[in-house]
Amino acid sequence: RPVRPPPPPREPRLGGGDPSHVDVVKALVRAYFGVVRKTFCDLVPKIVMTHVVARVEAALQATLVGTVAGASHVHLLEEDAGTAAERADAEAARDALRGALRLLDDVEHAAAAPARRDRFVSSAVGPTGREMLAAATPAATRPRRRLPRRHDDACRDA
Repeated sequence: RPVRPPPPPREPRLGGGDPSHVDVVKALVRAYFGVVRKTFCDLVPKIVMTHVVARVEAALQATLVGTVAGASHVHLLEEDAGTAAERADAEAARDALRGALRLLDDVEHAAAAPARRDRFVSSAVGPTGREMLAAATPAATRPRRRLPRRHDDACRDA
């Protein structure tokens, strides 16, 4: 007897499927369109209000700009004489302080130059705080700059 291969599986028919599956698909489609309808109904008033508010805002801004620009408010930009004098005094004081800082920097650099060549050479200013700290800190406790480990060093240690 010759062996027959099994019959190929039947594909579901379009019209004759299980009635429960058809009802489930219909219910899902109805639910989907219900959600779409509700979303659309919720968005329409929001869009209308956005356009109404945008038009009112544009008209109000045009009215306000026209009113403010047409009026003479130049006197608001003028500086009071007392305020102008105070500002000029403050600028003069600022310039004097900047000059004093430049002078102090020049004196510090002039005094620090010999101290760098020969440590603790007596000068009018003396050693800077950084030089004193470096001299007082033993070399063993000073923080050393760490070099990054190379990849081959790390593999050798393992």
